[in-house]
Amino acid sequence: LFYLNKIFSIMNNKVNFFTIFLVAIFYITTCYSKAQAQNILDNGDFESSPPTSFGNNIGFSVTPWILGPGNSSNVVRVDGPLGYNYGAAGPQSDASGITNSPRHYLDITDGSNSFYQSFIPRCSGKVNVGGFFSTRANASGKGSIEVRQGNGLTGTIVGQTIPVTLLGGNSQFDAWTPVSTQVTIQANQPYSFIVSMDNNMNFDEGYAIYDFNCPTQPDPNEVDLCCPPLFA
Repeated sequence: LFYLNKIFSIMNNKVNFFTIFLVAIFYITTCYSKAQAQNILDNGDFESSPPTSFGNNIGFSVTPWILGPGNSSNVVRVDGPLGYNYGAAGPQSDASGITNSPRHYLDITDGSNSFYQSFIPRCSGKVNVGGFFSTRANASGKGSIEVRQGNGLTGTIVGQTIPVTLLGGNSQFDAWTPVSTQVTIQANQPYSFIVSMDNNMNFDEGYAIYDFNCPTQPDPNEVDLCCPPLFA
């Protein structure tokens, strides 16, 4: 009986060690991936406090995005192919790929404009920036993305402007077109991610993501959700 108890004790210790090992691996990979894939931009998908009315919502706030001197914003609310019928005015779904619940994307009302979001990176290095464009009213459209130094639309371009031209087709059903580039930034310096588009374009899912692991600052609202201490 003594030897049986010893055997079970050893087995339990091995099981406990293996369990701790698996938890540690999950903890490390989850937190690393979260830090690496964190979007520096806020409300890049226009899902922060969105409108509740389907279709056009002209002049609706897109904070913290800032509009240039052109035409006003139009936050479009859709919910996929089996939901609200937005017709040829624009895609029946946003660029997220979610098709069974309300989602949103940005149009510029009856004209063109540029809009931007400023950010100050914590780390120096390469950042992948981009988003998705689509057409309106089956017409061709033009747009671009770029990063500039400082706050606003007029700073020195970092890297290059990436233009996009989409041919007219079937705006309701055509897939969203991804546009992206990579820029090198310096920590603690202000930059602006800028999108420009004409009357026949939509934009969604804007992002700026580190191409490396830039450690995140502790967020008390996320400790229990992602990366709590392994041992108290």
